[in-house]
Amino acid sequence: MSFVETIGERMSEEESIARRGVHSLSSVVGLAYVVGLLQWPEVQILTGVGFAVIILLEFDRLVLGNSLLDPLYRDYEQESPAGYAYAISGMFLSVVLFEPAIAVAAVFVLSFADPIVGLISPNKLLRVKPVPVLAAMFVASFVVIAATDALLPGILQSVSPMEAPLGNPFPSIDISYAQAAAGALGATFADGVKFRVAGDSPVELVEPGMEVKGYVIDDNVTIPLYSGVLMTLVALV
Repeated sequence: MSFVETIGERMSEEESIARRGVHSLSSVVGLAYVVGLLQWPEVQILTGVGFAVIILLEFDRLVLGNSLLDPLYRDYEQESPAGYAYAISGMFLSVVLFEPAIAVAAVFVLSFADPIVGLISPNKLLRVKPVPVLAAMFVASFVVIAATDALLPGILQSVSPMEAPLGNPFPSIDISYAQAAAGALGATFADGVKFRVAGDSPVELVEPGMEVKGYVIDDNVTIPLYSGVLMTLVALV
């Protein structure tokens, strides 16, 4: 039995773009940090606040039956946490668990590489995505992580060579190519390989009238976490 979920009613192009736009908003806090608008403790506080707000929104939607962002939900998210909730959760866990440079790079992979590669991904849930999609995710993730180290510091120093806009020093961003490759590998695995655990929620529609129940581990959480863990391990080695 193949592990495939055909998304019942496909989202419109506008709704899909809107979802990807919301997805990329998770980069705002990281960008504020690298340009010197926020210090790392402030980043951790803001992401913590964002995480708390998301918990309240999802409680309001799933338990109380209200919804402020109805057009952004897919069919299978009507009775389970939405993708944006997992994305904010992944960002929050990353800034808590990893050192700043690694956390920011991992969040940027989720914010930029994942939505871009999502444009060419099949509109269905597969146990393992096609090889071209896996390769695209690896390349996109590697470029995002490497650019976080290679481009951002130089660009910022050329724009404001003395200090960041609020007088804070620009943060040190030091990520090796080996770390970038490891982080890209982690993100690719998280995006391309899906795991299902037991539960009562229908996640797989094999053919009309046939359902398989369980829960799929959402890659909006695992992409930054797998990426950050592998980058951290390479740094330790």
